[in-house]
Amino acid sequence: MANTGDSLPEIQFDKVQPVGGAGAAGVACASCQKPIGDFYFEWGQRPYCAPCKDKTIAAATSGWGGWRLMKAVIFGVIAGGVGALIYWGVGALTGYELGIVAIVVGWLVGVGVKVGSGGRGGWLYQIVAILLTYLAIAWAYGAPMIISVATGEYDLSQLGSLPTDSQPTEMSPLTAIVILLVAVPTLPVLVASQSPMAIIIIGIALWQAWSICRRTQFNFAGPFSVSSPSPPMPPVPSASPSPEQPGA
Repeated sequence: MANTGDSLPEIQFDKVQPVGGAGAAGVACASCQKPIGDFYFEWGQRPYCAPCKDKTIAAATSGWGGWRLMKAVIFGVIAGGVGALIYWGVGALTGYELGIVAIVVGWLVGVGVKVGSGGRGGWLYQIVAILLTYLAIAWAYGAPMIISVATGEYDLSQLGSLPTDSQPTEMSPLTAIVILLVAVPTLPVLVASQSPMAIIIIGIALWQAWSICRRTQFNFAGPFSVSSPSPPMPPVPSASPSPEQPGA
């Protein structure tokens, strides 16, 4: 075959050469993003260097538990407020009360409490998440009454427990606020008693918040060696000449 003048690269099969990517770059720590030179640990199928492993465990187990709980409550309240506004906003825009949005409220509160706890979680934070999710849903249900009190109308008829001959305009602001604080938390129970589907949706929202705030198990596997040798490649059989056929 004629040579075109361009030299072709020599092809060899007896040595494996890495081709860029993760294999060529080695193992990088999932926390500090620095390459790991000797040993690494795995948690959640992600590699961690030894210092980051120790820092992750120390951050979740050290410090004052009361401060973590306080942050979890603050973050959960903020997330619950955002969720309640979303719930009310969807209803105000669409004209329908979409109970499925309550599941989003549970997710937001669960994430807020988990982040506030430093990713630790546990039964105490699960209880906090459930209570805050319930209250957020209650205040979302009571948003029309809260707006009416804020605008001076004092229309609390949504509670369904006021006397029919009472005049909302004669109610003092303090009385309206006290009624809101006492009666609004009962709204999820009132709604659930009138709609079996509401029971399911509220239950899913509470379960969502509970499951997100489960205690995180810091079960690091390892150590594993970065430079562990790969298994040897099987030898490539050499081509042997075929035997001559008789009579050829």
